[in-house]
Amino acid sequence: MRTEQEIERSITHPDLDYELWNAGRTRFELDEGHVRKLPRITGGSFSTGQVAELIYSNPLVGTAKNTFTTEFAINDTAGMGPICTINPAAIGWGPGLMRGKALRIVARGVQLGTASTPPTWLWTFRLNPTLTPAVPPTGPSIGQSVAAITGTTTASTLWEAELDVQLTLEGAAGNNSTLRGLGMVGSPRGLVSPFMTELFGAGASPGTVATFDWSVQNTLTVGITCGTSLAANQMQLLDLLVFGLN
Repeated sequence: MRTEQEIERSITHPDLDYELWNAGRTRFELDEGHVRKLPRITGGSFSTGQVAELIYSNPLVGTAKNTFTTEFAINDTAGMGPICTINPAAIGWGPGLMRGKALRIVARGVQLGTASTPPTWLWTFRLNPTLTPAVPPTGPSIGQSVAAITGTTTASTLWEAELDVQLTLEGAAGNNSTLRGLGMVGSPRGLVSPFMTELFGAGASPGTVATFDWSVQNTLTVGITCGTSLAANQMQLLDLLVFGLN
């Protein structure tokens, strides 16, 4: 994970060329029950004719959300505009082409908390097989954390999540294909014990999601669940990027 200063610089001075370069040089793997962020090994031969490409970038920031304890999509349309839509056919997740295809999702935002009642935050990324996700979202969870504990003073602290999603088995149209989601979410000043935690598809190792539907357009939601409902416990999404890695 990047340092607090690097995360802040990426929000205040976004550099999409750097994000594309960084997306292609790292990968997530499961190692003895833990998610590891490793260098992406490549000889630079360009043998596949494919490079990392930016599929989605938010033009506006999300609306700050507080006073809730159920999952809430913080990439709201009121604040960020039209929701991120993933067309499986357009990114190669189609019959005979999809196995091993991968997306990378990068999300960044800020959180607030109080010294008297520090909340827990739980991140859930979903691909919803509908253009209008339910409230709260109910689509397949492609990456979910545990309820991470915050510090006693969290005033506008930055957090960053990176999630790789691969299609590992294509099935018939409908909720019959399998994804694997692995990633990390962390906040150097916002979280304690530890400062980061894993993201697993369906919320459990090894990150398998067996209910993906490649035959319809999917919408991506970034969901947050707060452990303590207070106006002072607030979460906001500032940056959402989606890359096609291969």
